[in-house]
Amino acid sequence: RARAVDPDSAPWTYRGEVLPYVRPRTGDRLRRYRAVWRMQSETKGALSPVSQARLVELGLGDPAEREAAAIPVERIGGPILFITGEDDQMVPSTDMAEAAMARLAREGHPWPDRHLRLPDTGHVIGLPNLPVPPELVPVKATPGIAKIIKHLPGGNEAPLGHKRIGGTPEGCARAARLAWRQTLDFLGQALSSSDRSVGESRATDR
Repeated sequence: RARAVDPDSAPWTYRGEVLPYVRPRTGDRLRRYRAVWRMQSETKGALSPVSQARLVELGLGDPAEREAAAIPVERIGGPILFITGEDDQMVPSTDMAEAAMARLAREGHPWPDRHLRLPDTGHVIGLPNLPVPPELVPVKATPGIAKIIKHLPGGNEAPLGHKRIGGTPEGCARAARLAWRQTLDFLGQALSSSDRSVGESRATDR
């Protein structure tokens, strides 16, 4: 279960139990946000669009913390398809998917996993023949952001500005078509393999 975005609490729970996560220290978090806000040039009272992916990268903690909080993807009982935009400005999704693929290989995951990387594509990969996502979205004053913003220059009056989604309109449109086709192909192959395995298992049981 996903919880409200708050850097001081776990983002996910399972059956009421908090799942491991990388907990950024308050001082480190404030320094990161201040550094990013300083890098944004103020124009007409608004901040330049922020790349949230950069903040996420800065807050991933040390390797030991990341390993402790890593999702055990090797326990998934079937093939996995990751689809990421290489210009994702919300989270470093491509790097994270590559780390998951490396873990699957290291742990000997016995299914044909795949990572589809889409160039010129941001965080949102939509459906084909629909409008592409906006290039910018406003920063929402979530409880976590509210705790941070009061420590920034200007305090509670500091402009929140916008976050970049990433990608280009052409790239996102192309990605939507490709991701749809590749997803259908992947599911067709995976389900066919699963059906054959179930059939073989039942025949053996007889």
